[in-house]
Parts: sequence; structure tokens; C-alpha cells
Amino acid sequence: MTIDAGTYKNFFANWPGAVAVITCRGTDGSPQGFTASSFISLSLDPTLVLFAIKKTARSLPHFDAAEGFGVNALKEGHAELSNRFATPGEDKFAGVPYAEGPHTAAPLLQDAWGRMECRTVHKYDGGDHVIFVGEVLSVDMEEADPLVYHRRRYRRLAD
Repeated sequence: MTIDAGTYKNFFANWPGAVAVITCRGTDGSPQGFTASSFISLSLDPTLVLFAIKKTARSLPHFDAAEGFGVNALKEGHAELSNRFATPGEDKFAGVPYAEGPHTAAPLLQDAWGRMECRTVHKYDGGDHVIFVGEVLSVDMEEADPLVYHRRRYRRLAD
């Protein structure tokens, strides 16, 4: 059975998700990152997470070569930052304060509500994407409302 691509995309456009920027230290030492639409918790024991990146993404070779990656959970009001990392560009980190993670040197955005540093433990073929599984090495977070994406727009949480 073949699923219509438009129907498939519309289904997931209606699936709300928090917005994260996934980062790593590039092969040339530069910070690399992209806005992820696929990031989830995978396992509690061991603590594993996963994300997927397009095989055509310019940053894929950097993530493929990196020891690990950072996960930066964006706050409500960070739509511009999300768009910056979602758009191919030369220096996405210009003017964005970050610190290097102590384990993998992945950039951890200072203004994110949550930050994780992960060691890559598995990579899998995922059709037109590569799936990365990482073991969580550190977590840092604060209380803040997350940036949410739903129906192709940024949304606010409501009680």
C-alpha cells in the first residue's frame, strides 16, 4: 500500500512538538546545528534519546564524524532562533551565546530552557534520513514554557 506524501505530511503537521536545536562540533572545529522536527526520548535505562537528520543536510557529515551532540530545547519566543537554525546558512551561531559541553564540545545554547549533551552510540538508515541514538551524559534545565510547533506554525501552550 502506498501512502500519499501530502497526507503523510499533513498528519505530522497536526502532531504538535517541542522545538529543539541539535548541535555538534564540526569536522573543522566550527559549531554546527539545525532545528530538529524529530527528537524523542528513547530509553530510561540506559538513558537514550534519538533524532533524525536528512541525508542531504549540509551538516550531516559533521554529525556523522562527531563524538556526540547537544540538544537545546527552545523557549516560547524563540521562533526567530528556530528559523535561523532551520535555514541553510553560513554562520547560524553569530551572536548566539553558547558554551561547549564538557564531554563532546557540542555547543549548548545558553538561552535554551533545557540542554543535554549526548554521546552518539548508534546510527541507523532511516529512508531519506539518518537516525542518531545518543546516550545522555548531562542534563541542565530551567522552568520555562517551550516553543511548540503545530500545523506549520509556532504555538503557545495553554492550560
